[in-house]
Amino acid sequence: MNAYDLARQLARALAESDEYREFLAQKKRLDANPTASEMLLDFRRRQLELQAAQMMGQEPAKEKVDQFQRLAEIISLHADLGVFIAAEYRFNQLLADVQRTQAEAVEEWFKYADQVTEAALRTGAASGHDGAADGQAAPAEPGPAGEGKDDA
Repeated sequence: MNAYDLARQLARALAESDEYREFLAQKKRLDANPTASEMLLDFRRRQLELQAAQMMGQEPAKEKVDQFQRLAEIISLHADLGVFIAAEYRFNQLLADVQRTQAEAVEEWFKYADQVTEAALRTGAASGHDGAADGQAAPAEPGPAGEGKDDA
């Protein structure tokens, strides 16, 4: 059996998994509750804002952190949201486990990709050119041969 056939089997197994079915059931339940859906959207928006600030090396304002923590407490007590977030987490964990298993199987490719990326970054830093100043995108990580965007 080739890798593409196995990938299709894996896709079917994921779609038929208890974790995915529970996620879909809870999403449908959440979608029927506009107030809860809006609360979750607000929570995710604030979460992303805080994460973005941290990733940029900024200390988020205490007021924003406090507001986020209060909202997290409210959400954890909300029946629909708590169940949805738990289902979402379980499915996300399944996906992460599958991805980790796949990455372990082709570990040498990831080592190679890291080496190429590090070398490109060193070369860009040494030349004083990172592509960002002139609007060019940074170099992409290499993909397996024959799997470029134009090969579809």
